[in-house]
Amino acid sequence: MSMNDSTQGLKNIMELMRANLLILILTSSKLSSNR
Repeated sequence: MSMNDSTQGLKNIMELMRANLLILILTSSKLSSNR
């Protein structure tokens, strides 16, 4: 595994985490506004 591959994998993980955070924030804000 080359250095470039590992950095690419890290970038992919960061993108996934960022997307998950956005979804969590959106869903939590919707839930709190429903109350």
